Amino acid sequence: MPRQNNSSQPTAIYNRFVGWNIDFEELVYQAKKLVMTTALAAEWNVLANRLSQIAEAQPKTRDYTLNALRDAFLLTHLLKHYCY
Repeated sequence: MPRQNNSSQPTAIYNRFVGWNIDFEELVYQAKKLVMTTALAAEWNVLANRLSQIAEAQPKTRDYTLNALRDAFLLTHLLKHYCY
């Protein structure tokens, strides 16, 4: 006997409870981003500062600002874990 997919029923119940439809993948992405930018903000700053020090040592990358490096590093990390 084929197995039925009942995953839509809990989703429908949850959507009715909260009052809107939620894309689970988008919710996970936003939750990860929130954790990384709030709870792990100090760790990201340490890594970005180190990356900035490395960039300053090379003439080709010396013009990158700390904020640009931090944003690019965070975005790269999020995309890596969101897309794979």
